[in-house]
Amino acid sequence: MRILIVDDESDTREIMLCIFRKKGLIAEAAKNGIEAIAAIAQNKPDIIIFNITLAEMDGFVTGKLLRENPQTRDIPIIFLTSEKNLGRLICQLPGAKVKYVEKPCNIRYLIKECSKLIVDSLPHQPR
Repeated sequence: MRILIVDDESDTREIMLCIFRKKGLIAEAAKNGIEAIAAIAQNKPDIIIFNITLAEMDGFVTGKLLRENPQTRDIPIIFLTSEKNLGRLICQLPGAKVKYVEKPCNIRYLIKECSKLIVDSLPHQPR
């Protein structure tokens, strides 16, 4: 599984990279939406974990751009947020492959949610 972590806090990026890599996953990081778009063009991830509040291009704007592109519209996204009113956020970028997780979050929970989103996004095979 290839994960792209997008967060403007360098400590957060480094900790998450370390944890995901220790789990045997391929993890890369970007500090804003502009870097994320460039990273996705080079190595399409299986899932993207976004901090919503980013400098230059925030998570929502980046997410909307990804959904408009046929090559990236199906990449599952998890938004990390300290926002308590998730209902307000969910209507900004709706979709079955979008999840919102409150900060601070349990890393085991985050890994579990990543796995679920990826499995749910796989094409279903007829029995």
